[in-house]
Amino acid sequence: MRKRRITAVGALCAAALMFPIGSASADSPPDAGNLSSKAVNSVVAMQKQANTDAFIAKKDAPASALKGVCSKNKAQKSAADVADSAKKMSQSMSKNPKSPRHIDKVDVTIKKTTTNRKSNGNFLITTQVRISRHVAEDNVGWVEVVPHETEMDTQGCIVDITVKDRDYYDKHPGNSLPENPKGNSNLSQNSPSTKNNSTTQQTQSNFAPVSPALLSLSKDKKQKAVNYAIKYAENQNSDYYYYDGNDCTNFVSQAMFAGGWTFFKNPLYPLDYMMDSSWWYNSKGAPRNSWSWSAAENFYHMATGPRDYPGLRYLFRRTVIINNIYDLEPGDILQYKAAGETNMTHTMIVTRKAKDGMPYLSYHTDNTLDRPFSSMADKNVTWYAHRT
Repeated sequence: MRKRRITAVGALCAAALMFPIGSASADSPPDAGNLSSKAVNSVVAMQKQANTDAFIAKKDAPASALKGVCSKNKAQKSAADVADSAKKMSQSMSKNPKSPRHIDKVDVTIKKTTTNRKSNGNFLITTQVRISRHVAEDNVGWVEVVPHETEMDTQGCIVDITVKDRDYYDKHPGNSLPENPKGNSNLSQNSPSTKNNSTTQQTQSNFAPVSPALLSLSKDKKQKAVNYAIKYAENQNSDYYYYDGNDCTNFVSQAMFAGGWTFFKNPLYPLDYMMDSSWWYNSKGAPRNSWSWSAAENFYHMATGPRDYPGLRYLFRRTVIINNIYDLEPGDILQYKAAGETNMTHTMIVTRKAKDGMPYLSYHTDNTLDRPFSSMADKNVTWYAHRT
């Protein structure tokens, strides 16, 4: 019998098969970049399919599968909620009795992604997802930049998804108040109702300063406000502070300032930033702005007639509440109060109007350009339409 000879090369090959070069050991750290990419691609594909099924195919059950990765029950439920939300918006648009609208194109892209490690070892992948829908009847692009927070474990399985769209922020409002100046740290900033009470308590004088220019804005000035809103709808202006999680009123105030609204301060009151009649922004020092600049409830009272001077509210108002939302013009403002809430929930500016009266709205949190009113007309809210 011939003896088998093992050469040095053969021995190396055999060793390589048993111990592959570059193989990951059980203790090797997971590839965060690869896992992040898989998660993001899966979520974006899910959003596009759900929107396409809901808006274009008009399916009663839009697809919400997270493909290419494994996913836990909680993540699957979140994806199903995305599809259901898209379906409700589509139905609200197409069944609107006054101005039905339809989407004929959908595009979903990624603006920015960051990945961080959570204390439990899982990855938190934050993605700015840009969802673009084309409204066929008006040839208008409705754009939303929606933050998505995807939690993924080290095995590459999606644990949960938090989609921070407008419905999310209605239920989870962030802080919209500036920091208090030194010496007033005891003042509460937790809710508009608290700050409104503080405003009433601090205003005990009958003195009324000279009224700011409160006449209705001209069409040209309204257009300047619209131009500003269109420019910064998707991205914040770095000249202003950004209230992460509750920037809607701050954004509309910026637009109105660009359109011609003037700052107003009550110089005789040290705490004038809490007063309804005050409306200003200060890039230096604290506080950075009046409460009415960034908080929706205070903005409402500032605009419709501050409660600081009950007998002079008519002289101080900057807007007039109108009954019909379809009478709003570009440069006007729309607010709403969610069911069960005592304070205003959200502030938007009209940036476009269709021939049949349909207003298109732009706002922050989530950052949105030209959303047709019909897509939100079915919301369980009370509407407040302002003529500026």
